[in-house]
Amino acid sequence: MTPDRRLRSLANFVAARAVDVGLARGTDGFAPFVVIGWYRTGSNLLLSLLNSDPCVAAYSEVFSPRGVFWGNAAYRPPGSTARQLAARTTDAAAFLHRCVYRRHPVAVRAVGFKLFYPQITQKAPSGLIESLLAIPRLRVVHLRRRNLFRIFLSTRIAKQTGQMAATSEDAVAAAQSALAPFRIAADECAAFFEDIERRAEECAAVFSGCSTLDMAYEELTSDHIGASNRVRVFLGLPPGASTTRLVRQTSASPLLLVTNYEELCEQFSSTRWAPFFDERSR
Repeated sequence: MTPDRRLRSLANFVAARAVDVGLARGTDGFAPFVVIGWYRTGSNLLLSLLNSDPCVAAYSEVFSPRGVFWGNAAYRPPGSTARQLAARTTDAAAFLHRCVYRRHPVAVRAVGFKLFYPQITQKAPSGLIESLLAIPRLRVVHLRRRNLFRIFLSTRIAKQTGQMAATSEDAVAAAQSALAPFRIAADECAAFFEDIERRAEECAAVFSGCSTLDMAYEELTSDHIGASNRVRVFLGLPPGASTTRLVRQTSASPLLLVTNYEELCEQFSSTRWAPFFDERSR
């Protein structure tokens, strides 16, 4: 983080704490939003781009079964993670409004967080989805990755390397240098594709009554600024030059990583998933 960015982050933190302790009035007139999707579809990248603007408080996995993960250090609410988890467990709907969509500094114009598919239809805390759907102005950004095989592959790589996000190409290269080639079973692949397609439609149906923007991972990674500006305008913000320190993690070709890649190409060649195995479809 550059010195200028560190100072801005500190200023935002001080402003947020002033609101939290009652020294400043703050606002609840921001645009509330939620980013939904599956893992490895660009949610970290999108939140990073949004958080480069101090007018946005884009939080991470606030309702993860593994804990409370804010991601945004400047605007996160005060209190220990253990106390926040206890409060969330006791009353998820109250936690949503008291900690996430609470009053923020007056400069903040959009506040949101991300929910992965299982956190919507399988592991949602009691009352959370109902409380979200009751927010009249809620805006939903649905992140999808057109190439489902790339999600599968990226997940396998992340499990091997333990690297979920990276800010350095050197770090990516170091992690992937230790990757051992692996085999992927075609039936496992097909089951994954069907599962993700089903989950995506189920979760889209849950939020069908909300204002929704569909965003493709491929669009987000090929044109950071253009894609983030689509989201900014959707949230009622003016276009801006969003930035990120994150870099692409999966750089190696599946031809080098998947020992039976050509076999998979052949097995899926007559299915609707054949385009996933086109090297140009990343």
